[in-house]
Formats: sequence, C-alpha cells, structure tokens
Amino acid sequence: EPGVRFPVGRSRASGRGKSVAMKASSRSVCIPLGPSRRAARSAKAREVEPAHRITDRRGDDGRGDVLIELELSGSLASLERDAWAEISHQRYSFRAGLGAPVVCTQSTFHLGVPGRFRANVQLPAKVREGARLVRASEGKEGRMVFVLPCC
Repeated sequence: EPGVRFPVGRSRASGRGKSVAMKASSRSVCIPLGPSRRAARSAKAREVEPAHRITDRRGDDGRGDVLIELELSGSLASLERDAWAEISHQRYSFRAGLGAPVVCTQSTFHLGVPGRFRANVQLPAKVREGARLVRASEGKEGRMVFVLPCC
C-alpha cells in the first residue's frame, strides 16, 4: 500500500513542559501527495500576466498568421517544460436592425505555467480550428514566441 511509514517505538513529544514518553502507532498512514486546495488557490493567486506583443501578419485576403511574443522572467528551460498552451473560440450572435443575425467568432490564446504565469490574449483574427500551435523560443532571455495560423 503506498503511503508514508512512521517509526514504531518510543518517541518524545516536543514542548517546553515535562517530557512525556509516547508510544507511536504501528500502522502506516497514507498521506495524499497532491497539492491541497489552499496550496492550489495560493499558487493561482501568485500567477502573473506576462507582457505580450501581437504582430498581425495577415494579407488583404485575411489569410496568414498572427505572431504572439510573451516576455517571461526565469529560466526558459523550466518554463517550457511546465508550460501549457491552448486556443479557445467564443461565438457571439447579435441582430443588426431588422436583418438576419450576425455571428462573430473571437479567438483567445491561453498560456500557463502553474504557479508562475497565466496569459489570456484576445487575438485580432479567428485562428483556424484544429490548427497546431507552432512555438519558437528566442534565446535565454525568457521570450516565448507562438505562430498561429488564421483563416
């Protein structure tokens, strides 16, 4: 059974008063090794939004890509190992006057490094759904670059 085993035998209780000898338990106790809820909440509170820059490289026809540069402080190797990235699409529908409803799609780029960074960047164009993220990092200065193909 996985868990942590405590020593069996006599042990002393810590404290300032009289020392008391105690008999330790002979059972093994299973302690969950995942983060507690409080630790997870405090780690999320420490996450900061990094500075970012968006370069729109689309042509007149709307095809091309969007380049996102994120400035991250810290060791780039550890950041890349722990980082996750994804794209979400939100659809909005509204009526302009008496005409047919207009449907718009907004893409958002999400990047996270647990306990360190969290970025939610709204993109100027809809990113192709199902497209792979292309990531290129520049040097050791803590900059991550992503290229996102647009429709």
